Amino acid sequence: MRDEGYAPIGDYAVISDQRSAAMVAKDGAIDWLCAPRFDSDPLFARLLDAQRGGACELRPVDPFTVERSYDGDTNILQTTFTTPTGTLRVTDALTISPRMQRFSHLVRRAECLSGEVEVRWAATPRVGWACDPAQLRLAAEGAHVLACGAVEVMVQAFDLGDAVCSDGEVRGAGRLTAGDSGVLSLLITHSFPLLKLDRGHCEERLDETRTFWRSWMEPLEYDGPWVDAVRRSVLALGACVHDQTGAMVAAPTTSLPEVIGGSRNFDYRYCWVRDTSFALDAALQLGLTQLAQATLGWLLRSERRTHPRVNVFFDLDAEAYRPQQKMPLAGYRGSTPVLSGNDAGTQLQLGCYGDLMETAFLFVRSGSVLDDQSALHLAEVADQVCEIWRNPDAGIWELDDRRDYTHSKIGCWTALDRAAQLAESGNLRRPHADRWRATQAQIGEWIEEHCFEDGILRRDGNGSGDLDCALLLVPRSNVMDAADPRFNATIDAIREELGAGGPLVYRYSGMREQENAFLPCSFWLVEALAAAHRMAEASALMDELVQLTTDVGLLAEEMDPADHSMRGNLPLCLSHLALLNAAACVNGNAGG
Repeated sequence: MRDEGYAPIGDYAVISDQRSAAMVAKDGAIDWLCAPRFDSDPLFARLLDAQRGGACELRPVDPFTVERSYDGDTNILQTTFTTPTGTLRVTDALTISPRMQRFSHLVRRAECLSGEVEVRWAATPRVGWACDPAQLRLAAEGAHVLACGAVEVMVQAFDLGDAVCSDGEVRGAGRLTAGDSGVLSLLITHSFPLLKLDRGHCEERLDETRTFWRSWMEPLEYDGPWVDAVRRSVLALGACVHDQTGAMVAAPTTSLPEVIGGSRNFDYRYCWVRDTSFALDAALQLGLTQLAQATLGWLLRSERRTHPRVNVFFDLDAEAYRPQQKMPLAGYRGSTPVLSGNDAGTQLQLGCYGDLMETAFLFVRSGSVLDDQSALHLAEVADQVCEIWRNPDAGIWELDDRRDYTHSKIGCWTALDRAAQLAESGNLRRPHADRWRATQAQIGEWIEEHCFEDGILRRDGNGSGDLDCALLLVPRSNVMDAADPRFNATIDAIREELGAGGPLVYRYSGMREQENAFLPCSFWLVEALAAAHRMAEASALMDELVQLTTDVGLLAEEMDPADHSMRGNLPLCLSHLALLNAAACVNGNAGG
Protein backbone atom coordinates (compact mmCIF):
# COMPACT_ATOMS: atom_id res chain seq x y z
CA MET A 1 0.00 0.00 0.00
CA ARG A 2 2.83 2.42 0.82
CA ASP A 3 5.69 3.73 -1.30
CA GLU A 4 8.74 4.39 0.90
CA GLY A 5 6.42 4.90 3.84
CA TYR A 6 3.85 7.08 2.04
CA ALA A 7 0.29 5.97 1.38
CA PRO A 8 -1.37 7.11 -1.87
CA ILE A 9 -3.16 10.43 -1.43
CA GLY A 10 -6.42 8.80 -2.48
CA ASP A 11 -6.06 6.23 0.32
CA TYR A 12 -6.85 8.83 2.97
CA ALA A 13 -10.22 9.43 4.58
CA VAL A 14 -10.99 12.46 6.73
CA ILE A 15 -12.56 12.54 10.18
CA SER A 16 -13.35 15.82 11.91
CA ASP A 17 -14.80 17.45 15.01
CA GLN A 18 -15.25 20.78 13.16
CA ARG A 19 -12.21 22.17 14.95
CA SER A 20 -9.51 19.89 13.63
CA ALA A 21 -9.32 16.99 11.21
CA ALA A 22 -7.38 13.73 10.96
CA MET A 23 -6.38 11.85 7.84
CA VAL A 24 -6.75 8.07 8.12
CA ALA A 25 -4.95 5.79 5.66
CA LYS A 26 -6.34 2.46 4.48
CA ASP A 27 -3.83 0.57 6.62
CA GLY A 28 -5.27 2.06 9.81
CA ALA A 29 -2.65 4.78 10.38
CA ILE A 30 -3.63 8.35 11.18
CA ASP A 31 -0.83 10.23 9.44
CA TRP A 32 -2.09 13.82 9.85
CA LEU A 33 -3.72 15.68 12.70
CA CYS A 34 -3.39 19.34 13.63
CA ALA A 35 -4.74 20.43 17.01
CA PRO A 36 -6.39 22.31 18.54
CA ARG A 37 -7.42 23.76 15.14
CA PHE A 38 -7.16 22.98 11.46
CA ASP A 39 -4.36 25.54 11.07
CA SER A 40 -2.36 24.55 14.18
CA ASP A 41 1.00 22.84 14.05
CA PRO A 42 0.68 19.10 13.41
CA LEU A 43 0.72 16.41 16.10
CA PHE A 44 0.90 13.69 13.47
CA ALA A 45 2.73 14.60 10.26
CA ARG A 46 3.82 11.32 8.69
CA LEU A 47 1.77 12.44 5.70
CA LEU A 48 4.61 14.87 4.95
CA ASP A 49 7.58 13.04 6.47
CA ALA A 50 7.45 9.26 6.63
CA GLN A 51 10.46 8.95 8.92
CA ARG A 52 9.96 11.74 11.45
CA GLY A 53 6.36 12.86 11.23
CA GLY A 54 4.60 10.71 13.83
CA ALA A 55 1.31 8.82 13.53
CA CYS A 56 -1.37 6.90 15.40
CA GLU A 57 -1.60 3.27 14.28
CA LEU A 58 -4.20 0.58 14.92
CA ARG A 59 -4.16 -2.52 12.73
CA PRO A 60 -3.97 -6.30 12.69
CA VAL A 61 -0.54 -7.88 13.08
CA ASP A 62 -1.15 -10.37 10.26
CA PRO A 63 -1.48 -9.43 6.56
CA PHE A 64 -4.90 -8.09 5.64
CA THR A 65 -7.21 -6.80 2.97
CA VAL A 66 -9.30 -3.68 3.54
CA GLU A 67 -12.79 -2.39 2.89
CA ARG A 68 -13.91 1.01 4.11
CA SER A 69 -16.96 3.22 4.33
CA TYR A 70 -18.35 6.01 6.42
CA ASP A 71 -21.04 5.11 8.93
CA GLY A 72 -24.02 6.35 6.93
CA ASP A 73 -24.54 10.12 6.96
CA THR A 74 -21.63 10.79 9.31
CA ASN A 75 -17.94 11.57 9.28
CA ILE A 76 -17.26 8.46 11.36
CA LEU A 77 -15.04 6.06 9.43
CA GLN A 78 -15.33 2.28 9.51
CA THR A 79 -12.44 0.16 8.23
CA THR A 80 -12.84 -3.61 7.98
CA PHE A 81 -9.63 -5.66 7.96
CA THR A 82 -9.84 -9.28 6.79
CA THR A 83 -6.93 -11.47 7.94
CA PRO A 84 -6.24 -15.21 7.56
CA THR A 85 -7.55 -15.76 11.11
CA GLY A 86 -10.45 -13.34 11.43
CA THR A 87 -12.12 -10.01 10.64
CA LEU A 88 -11.60 -6.75 12.51
CA ARG A 89 -13.62 -3.53 12.20
CA VAL A 90 -12.08 -0.26 13.37
CA THR A 91 -14.37 2.72 13.91
CA ASP A 92 -12.61 6.10 13.92
CA ALA A 93 -14.00 9.45 15.03
CA LEU A 94 -12.98 12.82 16.32
CA THR A 95 -15.85 13.07 18.75
CA ILE A 96 -18.36 15.91 19.00
CA SER A 97 -20.34 16.41 22.19
CA PRO A 98 -23.35 18.69 22.82
CA ARG A 99 -21.74 19.52 26.15
CA MET A 100 -18.97 22.08 26.62
CA GLN A 101 -15.90 20.74 24.85
CA ARG A 102 -12.49 22.37 25.08
CA PHE A 103 -10.50 19.50 23.66
CA SER A 104 -10.20 17.16 20.73
CA HIS A 105 -10.95 13.53 21.41
CA LEU A 106 -9.86 10.81 19.01
CA VAL A 107 -11.66 7.52 19.61
CA ARG A 108 -10.63 4.33 17.78
CA ARG A 109 -12.89 1.35 18.48
CA ALA A 110 -11.64 -2.11 17.39
CA GLU A 111 -14.21 -4.91 17.16
CA CYS A 112 -13.56 -8.50 16.15
CA LEU A 113 -16.37 -9.59 13.85
CA SER A 114 -15.24 -13.19 13.31
CA GLY A 115 -12.44 -15.56 14.25
CA GLU A 116 -9.63 -13.96 16.18
CA VAL A 117 -7.29 -11.09 15.35
CA GLU A 118 -4.07 -9.99 17.00
CA VAL A 119 -3.98 -6.20 17.09
CA ARG A 120 -1.15 -3.75 17.61
CA TRP A 121 -1.39 -0.04 18.19
CA ALA A 122 0.86 2.96 18.78
CA ALA A 123 0.50 6.69 19.33
CA THR A 124 3.54 8.77 18.39
CA PRO A 125 2.69 12.48 18.54
CA ARG A 126 5.36 15.01 17.66
CA VAL A 127 6.16 18.54 18.77
CA GLY A 128 5.22 20.94 15.99
CA TRP A 129 6.92 21.24 12.63
CA ALA A 130 10.27 20.25 14.08
CA CYS A 131 8.74 16.81 14.77
CA ASP A 132 10.65 16.49 18.02
CA PRO A 133 9.64 13.53 20.22
CA ALA A 134 6.91 14.20 22.75
CA GLN A 135 7.90 14.14 26.40
CA LEU A 136 6.25 11.77 28.85
CA ARG A 137 4.86 14.09 31.52
CA LEU A 138 2.78 11.69 33.54
CA ALA A 139 2.12 7.96 33.69
CA ALA A 140 -0.94 7.31 35.83
CA GLU A 141 -2.86 4.06 36.12
CA GLY A 142 -4.15 3.28 32.65
CA ALA A 143 -3.08 6.60 31.15
CA HIS A 144 0.03 8.23 29.71
CA VAL A 145 0.25 11.99 29.19
CA LEU A 146 2.62 13.17 26.44
CA ALA A 147 3.59 16.84 26.26
CA CYS A 148 3.93 18.39 22.79
CA GLY A 149 4.68 21.98 23.73
CA ALA A 150 1.45 23.63 24.90
CA VAL A 151 -0.54 20.68 23.52
CA GLU A 152 -0.88 17.58 25.67
CA VAL A 153 -2.12 14.15 24.65
CA MET A 154 -3.53 11.67 27.14
CA VAL A 155 -3.39 8.14 25.72
CA GLN A 156 -5.63 5.45 27.18
CA ALA A 157 -6.30 1.92 25.92
CA PHE A 158 -9.23 -0.18 27.03
CA ASP A 159 -9.19 -3.96 26.42
CA LEU A 160 -6.34 -3.64 23.91
CA GLY A 161 -3.53 -4.98 26.08
CA ASP A 162 -1.12 -3.21 28.40
CA ALA A 163 0.38 0.08 27.31
CA VAL A 164 4.08 0.90 27.46
CA CYS A 165 5.81 4.19 26.75
CA SER A 166 9.29 4.93 25.45
CA ASP A 167 10.90 7.51 23.17
CA GLY A 168 7.75 9.61 23.04
CA GLU A 169 5.57 6.70 21.89
CA VAL A 170 2.80 4.83 23.70
CA ARG A 171 2.16 1.39 22.26
CA GLY A 172 0.49 -1.91 22.99
CA ALA A 173 -0.96 -5.10 21.54
CA GLY A 174 -3.82 -7.46 22.26
CA ARG A 175 -5.79 -10.36 20.87
CA LEU A 176 -9.52 -10.07 20.15
CA THR A 177 -11.88 -12.94 19.45
CA ALA A 178 -15.32 -12.77 17.83
CA GLY A 179 -17.54 -10.45 19.85
CA ASP A 180 -14.65 -8.79 21.68
CA SER A 181 -13.83 -5.12 21.28
CA GLY A 182 -11.40 -2.54 22.60
CA VAL A 183 -10.95 1.24 22.47
CA LEU A 184 -7.95 3.47 21.96
CA SER A 185 -8.55 7.02 23.24
CA LEU A 186 -6.42 10.13 22.65
CA LEU A 187 -7.62 13.21 24.52
CA ILE A 188 -5.89 16.34 23.18
CA THR A 189 -5.88 19.68 25.02
CA HIS A 190 -4.16 23.03 24.58
CA SER A 191 -3.26 24.72 27.88
CA PHE A 192 -6.29 23.09 29.49
CA PRO A 193 -6.74 20.40 32.16
CA LEU A 194 -7.01 16.77 31.07
CA LEU A 195 -10.05 14.78 32.12
CA LYS A 196 -9.39 11.11 32.64
CA LEU A 197 -12.01 8.98 30.87
CA ASP A 198 -13.32 5.48 31.17
CA ARG A 199 -14.42 3.27 28.31
CA GLY A 200 -18.06 4.18 28.82
CA HIS A 201 -17.25 7.84 28.17
CA CYS A 202 -15.59 6.90 24.88
CA GLU A 203 -18.52 4.79 23.71
CA GLU A 204 -20.94 7.55 24.73
CA ARG A 205 -19.01 10.14 22.75
CA LEU A 206 -19.01 7.92 19.69
CA ASP A 207 -22.80 7.75 19.94
CA GLU A 208 -23.04 11.52 20.41
CA THR A 209 -20.88 12.08 17.35
CA ARG A 210 -23.05 9.80 15.26
CA THR A 211 -26.14 11.71 16.39
CA PHE A 212 -24.47 15.07 15.67
CA TRP A 213 -23.62 14.29 12.05
CA ARG A 214 -27.03 12.80 11.33
CA SER A 215 -28.68 15.90 12.75
CA TRP A 216 -26.30 18.12 10.79
CA MET A 217 -27.49 16.44 7.60
CA GLU A 218 -31.22 16.54 8.37
CA PRO A 219 -31.92 19.91 6.65
CA LEU A 220 -30.43 18.71 3.37
CA GLU A 221 -32.94 18.98 0.53
CA TYR A 222 -31.88 17.16 -2.61
CA ASP A 223 -33.99 14.90 -4.77
CA GLY A 224 -32.04 14.12 -7.89
CA PRO A 225 -29.37 11.93 -9.46
CA TRP A 226 -25.94 11.30 -7.89
CA VAL A 227 -27.48 11.52 -4.42
CA ASP A 228 -24.72 9.50 -2.74
CA ALA A 229 -22.02 11.81 -4.14
CA VAL A 230 -24.06 14.86 -3.12
CA ARG A 231 -24.53 13.66 0.46
CA ARG A 232 -20.89 12.72 0.87
CA SER A 233 -19.79 16.07 -0.55
CA VAL A 234 -21.96 17.90 1.97
CA LEU A 235 -20.33 15.88 4.75
CA ALA A 236 -16.87 16.59 3.35
CA LEU A 237 -17.67 20.29 3.60
CA GLY A 238 -18.94 19.74 7.12
CA ALA A 239 -15.60 18.20 8.01
CA CYS A 240 -13.90 21.46 6.98
CA VAL A 241 -16.21 23.90 8.77
CA HIS A 242 -14.88 25.53 11.92
CA ASP A 243 -17.81 25.41 14.32
CA GLN A 244 -16.74 28.37 16.44
CA THR A 245 -16.54 30.89 13.58
CA GLY A 246 -18.48 29.45 10.63
CA ALA A 247 -15.32 29.57 8.49
CA MET A 248 -14.61 26.80 6.00
CA VAL A 249 -10.99 25.86 5.34
CA ALA A 250 -10.21 25.09 1.71
CA ALA A 251 -8.73 21.75 2.82
CA PRO A 252 -7.51 20.36 6.14
CA THR A 253 -4.06 19.55 4.69
CA THR A 254 -1.01 21.39 3.42
CA SER A 255 1.68 20.74 0.84
CA LEU A 256 0.27 17.63 -0.82
CA PRO A 257 1.77 18.04 -4.30
CA GLU A 258 0.07 18.71 -7.61
CA VAL A 259 2.86 16.64 -9.21
CA ILE A 260 4.83 14.00 -7.28
CA GLY A 261 8.31 15.36 -6.67
CA GLY A 262 7.24 18.83 -7.77
CA SER A 263 7.27 22.14 -5.92
CA ARG A 264 3.65 23.27 -6.50
CA ASN A 265 2.68 22.57 -2.90
CA PHE A 266 0.45 24.93 -0.94
CA ASP A 267 -1.14 25.35 2.47
CA TYR A 268 -4.93 25.27 2.12
CA ARG A 269 -5.86 25.36 5.81
CA TYR A 270 -7.35 28.83 5.37
CA CYS A 271 -10.63 30.25 4.16
CA TRP A 272 -10.97 31.62 0.62
CA VAL A 273 -13.55 34.27 -0.28
CA ARG A 274 -14.12 32.42 -3.56
CA ASP A 275 -15.01 29.18 -1.77
CA THR A 276 -17.44 31.01 0.49
CA SER A 277 -19.39 32.25 -2.53
CA PHE A 278 -19.67 28.73 -3.93
CA ALA A 279 -20.55 27.40 -0.48
CA LEU A 280 -23.38 29.85 0.02
CA ASP A 281 -24.80 29.05 -3.41
CA ALA A 282 -24.68 25.31 -2.69
CA ALA A 283 -26.03 25.68 0.84
CA LEU A 284 -29.03 27.73 -0.25
CA GLN A 285 -29.86 25.37 -3.09
CA LEU A 286 -29.67 22.38 -0.74
CA GLY A 287 -31.65 23.83 2.16
CA LEU A 288 -28.65 24.24 4.48
CA THR A 289 -29.65 27.71 5.64
CA GLN A 290 -27.70 27.66 8.91
CA LEU A 291 -24.49 26.83 7.03
CA ALA A 292 -25.25 29.69 4.63
CA GLN A 293 -25.74 32.15 7.49
CA ALA A 294 -22.57 31.01 9.27
CA THR A 295 -20.33 31.23 6.20
CA LEU A 296 -21.65 34.65 5.16
CA GLY A 297 -21.36 35.93 8.71
CA TRP A 298 -17.73 34.84 8.88
CA LEU A 299 -16.99 36.45 5.50
CA LEU A 300 -18.56 39.80 6.36
CA ARG A 301 -16.76 39.91 9.72
CA SER A 302 -13.47 39.07 8.02
CA GLU A 303 -13.87 41.69 5.31
CA ARG A 304 -14.01 44.39 7.98
CA ARG A 305 -10.35 43.71 8.77
CA THR A 306 -9.25 44.92 5.31
CA HIS A 307 -12.20 47.11 4.31
CA PRO A 308 -12.76 48.29 1.61
CA ARG A 309 -10.12 46.00 0.13
CA VAL A 310 -11.33 42.41 -0.20
CA ASN A 311 -8.61 39.95 0.66
CA VAL A 312 -8.04 36.63 -1.13
CA PHE A 313 -8.33 34.54 2.01
CA PHE A 314 -8.46 34.84 5.79
CA ASP A 315 -7.52 32.53 8.62
CA LEU A 316 -9.96 31.22 11.19
CA ASP A 317 -9.46 34.36 13.28
CA ALA A 318 -10.27 36.56 10.26
CA GLU A 319 -6.67 37.68 9.99
CA ALA A 320 -5.92 38.64 6.41
CA TYR A 321 -2.47 37.21 5.98
CA ARG A 322 -0.48 34.27 7.31
CA PRO A 323 3.10 34.60 6.01
CA GLN A 324 4.33 31.57 4.12
CA GLN A 325 7.16 29.64 5.77
CA LYS A 326 9.10 26.57 4.68
CA MET A 327 9.04 23.76 7.21
CA PRO A 328 11.86 21.22 7.82
CA LEU A 329 9.96 18.14 6.62
CA ALA A 330 10.91 15.76 3.80
CA GLY A 331 7.65 16.36 1.91
CA TYR A 332 5.15 13.87 0.55
CA ARG A 333 7.26 11.38 -1.46
CA GLY A 334 10.05 13.96 -1.57
CA SER A 335 7.82 16.81 -2.81
CA THR A 336 9.09 20.03 -1.31
CA PRO A 337 8.67 22.65 -0.02
CA VAL A 338 6.43 21.85 2.93
CA LEU A 339 4.66 25.11 3.74
CA SER A 340 2.80 26.70 6.59
CA GLY A 341 1.01 29.87 5.56
CA ASN A 342 0.22 31.11 2.08
CA ASP A 343 1.64 34.14 0.27
CA ALA A 344 -1.47 34.47 -1.91
CA GLY A 345 -2.79 36.68 0.88
CA THR A 346 -0.76 39.59 -0.48
CA GLN A 347 -2.19 39.43 -4.01
CA LEU A 348 -4.75 41.59 -5.74
CA GLN A 349 -7.49 39.31 -7.05
CA LEU A 350 -10.32 41.35 -8.49
CA GLY A 351 -12.56 38.31 -8.71
CA CYS A 352 -12.84 38.34 -4.90
CA TYR A 353 -14.96 41.50 -5.11
CA GLY A 354 -17.47 39.70 -7.26
CA ASP A 355 -17.39 36.68 -4.95
CA LEU A 356 -18.13 38.81 -1.90
CA MET A 357 -20.99 40.70 -3.52
CA GLU A 358 -22.45 37.56 -5.08
CA THR A 359 -22.45 35.90 -1.66
CA ALA A 360 -24.37 38.78 -0.10
CA PHE A 361 -26.74 38.96 -3.07
CA LEU A 362 -27.61 35.26 -2.87
CA PHE A 363 -28.21 35.56 0.85
CA VAL A 364 -30.62 38.48 0.44
CA ARG A 365 -32.34 36.87 -2.54
CA SER A 366 -33.11 33.85 -0.36
CA GLY A 367 -35.20 36.12 1.88
CA SER A 368 -32.65 36.94 4.56
CA VAL A 369 -31.48 40.40 5.64
CA LEU A 370 -28.05 41.99 5.94
CA ASP A 371 -27.03 43.67 9.17
CA ASP A 372 -26.69 47.46 9.13
CA GLN A 373 -22.88 47.62 9.14
CA SER A 374 -22.58 45.11 6.29
CA ALA A 375 -25.12 47.10 4.27
CA LEU A 376 -22.82 50.13 4.54
CA HIS A 377 -19.57 48.26 3.97
CA LEU A 378 -20.80 46.50 0.84
CA ALA A 379 -21.74 49.84 -0.70
CA GLU A 380 -18.23 51.09 0.01
CA VAL A 381 -16.77 47.92 -1.53
CA ALA A 382 -18.72 48.66 -4.72
CA ASP A 383 -17.26 52.17 -4.74
CA GLN A 384 -13.81 50.59 -4.44
CA VAL A 385 -14.44 48.40 -7.49
CA CYS A 386 -15.17 51.50 -9.55
CA GLU A 387 -11.70 52.77 -8.67
CA ILE A 388 -9.61 49.63 -9.25
CA TRP A 389 -11.26 47.51 -11.95
CA ARG A 390 -8.79 48.56 -14.66
CA ASN A 391 -5.79 47.22 -12.71
CA PRO A 392 -4.11 44.00 -13.84
CA ASP A 393 -4.20 41.37 -11.11
CA ALA A 394 -3.11 37.85 -10.13
CA GLY A 395 -6.40 36.27 -11.26
CA ILE A 396 -8.33 33.35 -9.82
CA TRP A 397 -5.28 31.09 -10.17
CA GLU A 398 -3.14 33.31 -7.93
CA LEU A 399 -0.33 33.88 -10.41
CA ASP A 400 2.68 36.17 -10.30
CA ASP A 401 1.96 36.90 -13.98
CA ARG A 402 -0.27 39.95 -13.59
CA ARG A 403 -2.63 40.45 -16.51
CA ASP A 404 -6.05 41.79 -17.39
CA TYR A 405 -7.67 38.42 -16.73
CA THR A 406 -11.12 38.07 -18.24
CA HIS A 407 -12.46 36.24 -15.19
CA SER A 408 -11.29 39.10 -12.97
CA LYS A 409 -13.01 41.74 -15.10
CA ILE A 410 -16.17 39.64 -15.05
CA GLY A 411 -15.85 39.55 -11.26
CA CYS A 412 -15.82 43.36 -11.18
CA TRP A 413 -18.85 43.49 -13.49
CA THR A 414 -20.63 41.03 -11.21
CA ALA A 415 -19.76 42.99 -8.07
CA LEU A 416 -21.32 46.17 -9.46
CA ASP A 417 -24.34 44.39 -10.91
CA ARG A 418 -25.16 42.70 -7.60
CA ALA A 419 -24.48 45.90 -5.64
CA ALA A 420 -26.87 47.82 -7.87
CA GLN A 421 -29.56 45.18 -7.41
CA LEU A 422 -29.06 45.22 -3.65
CA ALA A 423 -29.33 49.00 -3.68
CA GLU A 424 -32.47 48.95 -5.81
CA SER A 425 -34.13 46.62 -3.30
CA GLY A 426 -33.11 48.86 -0.39
CA ASN A 427 -30.52 46.52 1.08
CA LEU A 428 -27.45 48.82 0.96
CA ARG A 429 -26.74 52.04 2.85
CA ARG A 430 -25.49 55.18 1.05
CA PRO A 431 -25.54 53.56 -2.38
CA HIS A 432 -24.19 55.11 -5.57
CA ALA A 433 -26.16 52.89 -7.91
CA ASP A 434 -25.96 55.26 -10.91
CA ARG A 435 -22.17 55.27 -10.74
CA TRP A 436 -22.09 51.51 -10.31
CA ARG A 437 -24.29 50.92 -13.35
CA ALA A 438 -22.23 53.30 -15.47
CA THR A 439 -18.97 51.59 -14.49
CA GLN A 440 -20.54 48.18 -15.00
CA ALA A 441 -21.39 49.19 -18.56
CA GLN A 442 -17.80 50.34 -19.14
CA ILE A 443 -16.50 46.96 -17.94
CA GLY A 444 -18.93 45.14 -20.21
CA GLU A 445 -17.74 47.17 -23.19
CA TRP A 446 -14.12 46.50 -22.27
CA ILE A 447 -14.77 42.74 -22.15
CA GLU A 448 -16.49 42.83 -25.53
CA GLU A 449 -13.63 44.76 -27.08
CA HIS A 450 -10.62 43.00 -25.56
CA CYS A 451 -11.54 39.47 -24.40
CA PHE A 452 -12.95 37.78 -27.52
CA GLU A 453 -10.95 36.30 -30.35
CA ASP A 454 -12.49 34.35 -33.25
CA GLY A 455 -15.79 34.28 -31.38
CA ILE A 456 -14.26 32.62 -28.31
CA LEU A 457 -13.88 34.13 -24.85
CA ARG A 458 -10.17 34.20 -24.03
CA ARG A 459 -8.25 34.05 -20.79
CA ASP A 460 -7.20 37.71 -20.78
CA GLY A 461 -7.59 40.99 -22.60
CA ASN A 462 -3.89 41.20 -23.44
CA GLY A 463 -4.03 39.27 -26.69
CA SER A 464 -2.52 35.99 -25.48
CA GLY A 465 -5.21 33.88 -27.16
CA ASP A 466 -5.13 31.50 -24.16
CA LEU A 467 -8.10 29.57 -22.80
CA ASP A 468 -9.18 29.33 -19.17
CA CYS A 469 -11.62 26.94 -17.46
CA ALA A 470 -12.64 29.71 -15.07
CA LEU A 471 -14.63 31.13 -18.00
CA LEU A 472 -16.96 28.15 -17.77
CA LEU A 473 -18.47 30.03 -14.81
CA VAL A 474 -19.64 32.93 -17.01
CA PRO A 475 -23.37 32.01 -16.78
CA ARG A 476 -23.24 32.63 -13.03
CA SER A 477 -22.52 36.31 -13.63
CA ASN A 478 -25.09 36.99 -16.39
CA VAL A 479 -22.49 39.08 -18.21
CA MET A 480 -23.14 36.78 -21.13
CA ASP A 481 -26.14 34.62 -21.93
CA ALA A 482 -25.40 30.91 -21.79
CA ALA A 483 -27.28 30.55 -25.08
CA ASP A 484 -24.86 32.91 -26.80
CA PRO A 485 -23.11 31.01 -29.61
CA ARG A 486 -19.80 32.44 -28.40
CA PHE A 487 -20.23 30.77 -25.00
CA ASN A 488 -20.94 27.42 -26.63
CA ALA A 489 -17.89 27.95 -28.85
CA THR A 490 -15.85 28.67 -25.71
CA ILE A 491 -17.05 25.43 -24.09
CA ASP A 492 -16.06 23.44 -27.15
CA ALA A 493 -12.65 25.13 -27.43
CA ILE A 494 -11.90 24.42 -23.77
CA ARG A 495 -12.87 20.76 -24.15
CA GLU A 496 -10.66 20.41 -27.20
CA GLU A 497 -7.56 22.31 -26.06
CA LEU A 498 -7.64 21.75 -22.29
CA GLY A 499 -9.07 18.24 -22.27
CA ALA A 500 -6.87 15.78 -20.35
CA GLY A 501 -8.60 12.58 -21.45
CA GLY A 502 -12.04 11.34 -20.46
CA PRO A 503 -13.89 13.86 -18.28
CA LEU A 504 -10.76 15.66 -17.03
CA VAL A 505 -9.44 19.09 -18.00
CA TYR A 506 -6.49 21.32 -17.21
CA ARG A 507 -7.05 24.76 -15.70
CA TYR A 508 -5.71 26.93 -18.52
CA SER A 509 -3.45 26.92 -21.55
CA GLY A 510 0.10 25.70 -21.06
CA MET A 511 -0.41 23.60 -17.93
CA ARG A 512 -0.11 20.06 -19.34
CA GLU A 513 3.54 19.77 -18.34
CA GLN A 514 3.26 21.60 -15.02
CA GLU A 515 0.38 19.99 -13.14
CA ASN A 516 -2.37 17.41 -13.34
CA ALA A 517 -6.03 17.89 -14.24
CA PHE A 518 -7.86 20.24 -11.88
CA LEU A 519 -10.99 18.47 -10.61
CA PRO A 520 -13.24 21.50 -9.92
CA CYS A 521 -12.90 22.51 -13.58
CA SER A 522 -14.50 19.27 -14.75
CA PHE A 523 -17.57 19.99 -12.64
CA TRP A 524 -17.59 23.59 -13.89
CA LEU A 525 -17.75 22.09 -17.37
CA VAL A 526 -20.83 20.11 -16.33
CA GLU A 527 -22.41 23.29 -14.97
CA ALA A 528 -21.60 25.19 -18.17
CA LEU A 529 -23.12 22.47 -20.37
CA ALA A 530 -26.24 22.40 -18.23
CA ALA A 531 -26.56 26.19 -18.32
CA ALA A 532 -26.27 26.03 -22.12
CA HIS A 533 -29.04 23.38 -22.10
CA ARG A 534 -26.72 20.69 -23.43
CA MET A 535 -28.25 18.33 -20.91
CA ALA A 536 -27.28 14.99 -22.41
CA GLU A 537 -23.62 16.01 -22.46
CA ALA A 538 -23.81 17.44 -18.93
CA SER A 539 -25.40 14.30 -17.48
CA ALA A 540 -23.02 11.95 -19.25
CA LEU A 541 -20.01 13.92 -18.04
CA MET A 542 -21.36 13.99 -14.48
CA ASP A 543 -21.88 10.23 -14.57
CA GLU A 544 -18.21 9.79 -15.40
CA LEU A 545 -16.98 12.24 -12.79
CA VAL A 546 -18.78 10.82 -9.77
CA GLN A 547 -17.09 7.49 -10.49
CA LEU A 548 -13.71 9.14 -9.93
CA THR A 549 -14.15 9.81 -6.21
CA THR A 550 -12.13 7.73 -3.76
CA ASP A 551 -13.48 4.58 -2.17
CA VAL A 552 -15.06 6.76 0.54
CA GLY A 553 -16.37 9.43 -1.86
CA LEU A 554 -13.72 12.14 -1.46
CA LEU A 555 -12.12 14.42 -4.05
CA ALA A 556 -8.69 16.00 -3.97
CA GLU A 557 -7.56 19.09 -5.82
CA GLU A 558 -6.22 17.36 -8.92
CA MET A 559 -6.08 13.98 -10.65
CA ASP A 560 -3.40 12.31 -12.75
CA PRO A 561 -5.08 11.63 -16.12
CA ALA A 562 -2.84 8.59 -16.69
CA ASP A 563 -4.07 6.48 -13.76
CA HIS A 564 -6.74 8.62 -12.06
CA SER A 565 -4.71 8.88 -8.86
CA MET A 566 -5.45 11.84 -6.59
CA ARG A 567 -3.03 14.75 -6.40
CA GLY A 568 -2.94 17.88 -4.25
CA ASN A 569 -4.68 18.58 -0.97
CA LEU A 570 -7.53 16.30 0.16
CA PRO A 571 -10.42 16.71 0.60
CA LEU A 572 -10.59 19.95 -1.37
CA CYS A 573 -13.75 21.90 -0.59
CA LEU A 574 -13.72 23.58 -3.99
CA SER A 575 -13.93 20.16 -5.70
CA HIS A 576 -16.88 19.13 -3.54
CA LEU A 577 -18.56 22.52 -3.94
CA ALA A 578 -18.17 22.22 -7.70
CA LEU A 579 -19.76 18.77 -7.57
CA LEU A 580 -22.70 20.05 -5.52
CA ASN A 581 -23.35 23.05 -7.76
CA ALA A 582 -23.02 20.94 -10.91
CA ALA A 583 -25.53 18.40 -9.59
CA ALA A 584 -27.95 21.16 -8.59
CA CYS A 585 -27.55 22.88 -11.96
CA VAL A 586 -28.20 19.71 -13.95
CA ASN A 587 -31.11 18.79 -11.70
CA GLY A 588 -32.58 22.29 -11.94
CA ASN A 589 -32.24 22.48 -15.72
CA ALA A 590 -33.35 18.91 -16.42
CA GLY A 591 -36.71 20.08 -17.68
CA GLY A 592 -35.19 22.71 -19.97
